[in-house]
Amino acid sequence: MREVDLELPVDEAHLTALDLSTHILEYANAFRILSAGKDYVGRRRLRYATLLLMFDEVGKLMEIMKDCERAVTMKDPFVKVPGFYSKVKDEGAFENILKELGKSETLFLLFKRVMGKAPSNLDFETFKAEMSKGAGQLDAKIDKMLRFDVRNRSDGSADIPDDKAVDMYFEATVMNAEGAREFIHEWARAKELDLTRGLRPFKADVLGTSVKLWRSEEIPLSQKNFKDGKADFARYEIDLNAKCVCGCMEGNRIHKIYRFPNDYGASVVNNPKGLLMFTGNFRMFVLRFNSPPPENAWEVAEDTGLTDGTIECKDWEEVETTLGRIMSLPKPSG
Repeated sequence: MREVDLELPVDEAHLTALDLSTHILEYANAFRILSAGKDYVGRRRLRYATLLLMFDEVGKLMEIMKDCERAVTMKDPFVKVPGFYSKVKDEGAFENILKELGKSETLFLLFKRVMGKAPSNLDFETFKAEMSKGAGQLDAKIDKMLRFDVRNRSDGSADIPDDKAVDMYFEATVMNAEGAREFIHEWARAKELDLTRGLRPFKADVLGTSVKLWRSEEIPLSQKNFKDGKADFARYEIDLNAKCVCGCMEGNRIHKIYRFPNDYGASVVNNPKGLLMFTGNFRMFVLRFNSPPPENAWEVAEDTGLTDGTIECKDWEEVETTLGRIMSLPKPSG
């Protein structure tokens, strides 16, 4: 491995991405506070500088998460991103981030909401051109916004894009960072990794404007380790993934199968919907087991009253609640 390459164990890579997404949301706090005030000196420049810093980090987040998915799919114990720390990598970073965000469903929906119409390729090219004002690499753009150019008596304001373009790309960046963080957080919880702090959104009054911000909170002990909760569900896990042919193990997913003493159980799968719009959602099936271990023959149980098909859970807490309900079902007769 070269000094410019990133190489981390899979779990550590996910936790690194979690910290990075948190750092991006810290910048989001700053951007929103800066945006609350109107017509003060430096508002446009400081907002754009903050967005550029977010661009720099969301580009790194995308790279790490893409290889996290590869590593999990290929059962590679290491996440590897060649040239991650290289300055050469920065040369096309800005254009690549604009391109990736331009393909995002998030940006499409934001454009439609703000502009009142579905965007065309021409619209996206216009916004991209507006965001690309001023030559230079991403690091150079950031430096230009943060430091006064004495030689040319310039604060870089001529290169600041239109406010609508800045706001649009800010929201797209935030939504991707929020989605990535939610996905990684639930992945880490399901893997029983040691999480000590989480983020919680709240509304703050800033200069008379209600602003969504994030605060850090300690995670209660019962949420850090499932064994400290109401039930030690991990003890009921069984391994049927070797027989699984549904493709659920493809991609960056978690698949857990449970069998409880009442001969009911559950299949729990999380399903990311694309690298730019991670979700922490889980899909569950209620199972009924028809033979003793280790054979564990099963069928999907649609007559329990809990569901007539799948159960969608927005986070692991909902999964655990549903597992408790399944565990409490009366044992099948006959």
